[in-house]
Parts: sequence; structure tokens; C-alpha cells
Amino acid sequence: MRVIMVSHIPLPEDNVRGGVEAVTLGLLKGFARCQDIQIKFLSFGHDRDLTVQLYDNVEVCYVKRKYRVRKLELWLHARKVVRRVFDEWKADIIHIEGNGSLLLLLQRDLAERTVVTQHGIMARERKNTKSLRRKINLLAAQMIEHHKWPLVKNIIFISDYNKNLCKNLDHLKWVKIYNPVGDDYFIQSDVFGRGFCFIGRLNELKGVRDLFLAMASLPEDISLNVIGGPDTKEYMAELEGIASSLPPGRIKMHGWQNGEGIRSITERDCCLVLPSNQEILPVVIAEAMAMGKIVIATDVGGVSEMVENGVNGFMYRAGNINGLIQCFQKVMALSDSELKTMQNNAVRLARERYYSVSIAEKTADFYREI
Repeated sequence: MRVIMVSHIPLPEDNVRGGVEAVTLGLLKGFARCQDIQIKFLSFGHDRDLTVQLYDNVEVCYVKRKYRVRKLELWLHARKVVRRVFDEWKADIIHIEGNGSLLLLLQRDLAERTVVTQHGIMARERKNTKSLRRKINLLAAQMIEHHKWPLVKNIIFISDYNKNLCKNLDHLKWVKIYNPVGDDYFIQSDVFGRGFCFIGRLNELKGVRDLFLAMASLPEDISLNVIGGPDTKEYMAELEGIASSLPPGRIKMHGWQNGEGIRSITERDCCLVLPSNQEILPVVIAEAMAMGKIVIATDVGGVSEMVENGVNGFMYRAGNINGLIQCFQKVMALSDSELKTMQNNAVRLARERYYSVSIAEKTADFYREI
């Protein structure tokens, strides 16, 4: 079977930025073991054309942008490339890894053979951002999605949460498939530590300010590694101001990192902290669990499908800084044996639900059904 996948992944020399990029790369790694599936992956919006043979059966085509505005790029350029590759390569399936503006790639006569994976809830994201520019972009994406939704025939939901938000399933062939985690994340550190980490975009949606304010109220022996970059300079300046008011070393900012860098930096960290105001099924939680870390997270979106209080982590209400502080205290109060048991629970659940090969096989089964 020949499958065209469409989304955005970083050039080989760049680091992964964001959950959808991580999910997509994890799925491609899983497909590397499905030799009856041939993947041609199209990634748009780059500064040059480049073709990379990622695996024996996975080819990645980075396509140089023609327009600076992403929506114009998708509508006037990318959709034509998808059509050309589909016809020339005689593909069986088109898989769009994302929704919102990416639905501009939908073509009516190919709709029956097009799969969409819903990674975002535009209305929820727009509600939880304070940036006017971001709100306008999300409103435009929401309008595109509303216009294009009748063309969607086959959809992958990544959690019960986003499936239950979909009001009209009557015209859809659908399946629920969790986000994948590559097998290279299933390597647990031999080093035992009590550190904490945050991995992701530094913005309002992720609630990073709450995390930094909580750190200011916690004992000085609690440290936090922060991996990721800001959406705006203003938000970054605010975070740096809070961090600078604390003793040196309490909060360490590392910027964006590749997988190897993440594992090296967080080697002594026992816990991922994700204080988000909105999530569907955050892959960073699945990745952290695979690495043997327990999780502190808000009870938003599909997080409750991943984290069970006292079993592989702790949850609290979004925006409740006192609740976040109490979760930190619960982790620090665990005995070594209790912590190890929770870490083992996290790894076991991650392997059962998020292992990339299993996820790729389920996705391939959906392709065949279509």
C-alpha cells in the first residue's frame, strides 16, 4: 500500500518543536517496521527542497515555500503538490496529520481516500490564548475547518476527549488511536534523582507562568529543567524575570533540544510537570512515561486518560497554583520504593498504549479498511 502523509516535521539538522512534530516522527518510526506500507511524507514551508530516505520504506520530501503566509502556501501551492504526487506515484491513501488550516489540502474527489488525524481543538485553543494575533489565526483556522468539515470522510481521534467533542459522527468512518512514542524513548536512566522537568512551548496555553510562580513557593532543594522555547519575547521576558528572582540553578532554561538532549538533561529528573490550560492527548506525557518519569499535570482534555492519581502521577485543577504546589509536595514525600513503583507503572502503561509499532499497525489497519 502506498500512503502520502502530510504535515510538518523539522529538517534533519533542526530540533523537534511541538507535539505534532514528535507524534509524526514517532509514527514514521513505527511504520519503518511495516514493510507492506510505503510512505512518501510531504513537509511544507521550508527554505529549500530536500528529499531524505528516512527508513527503507519512508521517504521524506521537504518542500520549499512559495508564500510567506501559511494558509496561502497550503491553498495555492501545497494542495497542488499533493495532487501531483498522488497521481504520479499512484498512491492509495492520503493521510493529513492535523486539522485546522491543514484541511485546505482536502480535495473533494479524493476525500474517500483521505484520512485526517485531529490534533487540535481550535475553539478551545482560541479561548485559552491571550495573544490577539494568535486568536485571529486560530479563528481563521476554525473557519476553514468549519467550511471543510463536510469533506472529511475518515478521521483518527487521538483520545476519547476529542471524539466526544465531535457532534456529528454520522458521515464519518472513524477510529480512536493514541499518539505514538518511538522505541528510543523506552530507555530508563540508571541514575536516581528527585528533579523535575517541563518540556514544550513556553506560552499561556501551557501554563508555564503558573509553574514558575509555584517554584518560587517551594523549598530551595527542588530544581526544574525547562526544555522548549517561547512563542513571544514578552512572555519569555516575564518568565526570565521570575526565574532570576530565585537562587541560581533553581530553574534551568535549555531551549529546544533533540531526543538525545532531552534524555541527557532530564536524566536525574523523576517527574514531568505539565501545567497546561488545554490539551487533547499530550505526547510529552507519553514520552516522559516511556522514560520512566511520573507526571504532574492539570486535569484538562484527555490528560485523565493518561494519568491516574497515585498510580503514575498526580493531577490538579488548571490554574490552581496551590494545587500544583501540593502535587510537588506529594512527589517529594514519596519513599524511594513508592516512587519506583509509580515509575514502573508509567513505563508499563506507555508500552501498552503508546508504543510506535503498535500504533503504526493500528493506523495501517485503518488504511486497509478504507
